[in-house]
Amino acid sequence: MEFLPFGESLKNIRKRAGMSQKELAAGICSQAQISKIEKDDEIPSAIILNEISKKLGVDMNYFFDIQQSHKIEYINSVKNEVIHLEKLKKYNELYEYILKVKKNPFFQEGKNLKFIIWHEAICIHYVEKDSLKAMELLKQGPHLNLNEKGHRYSEVDIQIMTSLAVLQKELGINEESESNFHKALDLLKQLPKVSDQNIELKILFGLAQLYTETNRFQDSLLLSQKGIRLCDEIETLYLLGHFQYQVGENLAKLGRHNEAKQAFNRSCLIFQLQDNQQYVKLVKENEDELLGTNN
Repeated sequence: MEFLPFGESLKNIRKRAGMSQKELAAGICSQAQISKIEKDDEIPSAIILNEISKKLGVDMNYFFDIQQSHKIEYINSVKNEVIHLEKLKKYNELYEYILKVKKNPFFQEGKNLKFIIWHEAICIHYVEKDSLKAMELLKQGPHLNLNEKGHRYSEVDIQIMTSLAVLQKELGINEESESNFHKALDLLKQLPKVSDQNIELKILFGLAQLYTETNRFQDSLLLSQKGIRLCDEIETLYLLGHFQYQVGENLAKLGRHNEAKQAFNRSCLIFQLQDNQQYVKLVKENEDELLGTNN
């Protein structure tokens, strides 16, 4: 069954009943409020919805079904668009979209609010170049709703924590970054079910990078190899080329140049399979610098 947006459905039913907005609003609410509801700018309360249903002679459950279906469809479409724009690194366009969407009531509480805060912080970092502001916003995310009874950390909380750790790493706040990476990993293991298996890969890669940057090459090597095994286990190329590169960099820093060269070759092959020539070029340039070769 295909559902129209709630406001449009209400408008159609009202018109079929031969009522104006003013007539429908009489004794219930203001005409302006009916107008906002029909434009999906406002979600009616259960009391108002009940009165509207009675006046239009429609079962209130019908409106509830429409409202719930539209809500789920809208939330999913917004999240898909956000993820799509972020993947393309269109941060300016994403920022405009986030600022518009965050006004919607569906994104003003719970996990959906956290999702918006998470991506708004990412945009602030890349668009406004205000890393400290982005970091403070990310710190808010996992702490929303902590006082609610039975609250437990969700995948969104862990993703926010991971983004915070990545940003702290980029800013050189290494101890806090490492702590948040480990906390995110521990919390992920506590979840009864994980729907996005890429989360663990993001954490492992971020932590591996941090270890390399702080000269813990053996620790980074072990984490990178763990990431590669996980990629193989869940049959994904996501971050696999990056993990292979990280293996190569660590081996080079440890003086194991022949093994490093093999890892760099594997990294290039994966990026070529993904048609990512930019990373192929970057790997080769870094290989030349690390191994002192001229391929």
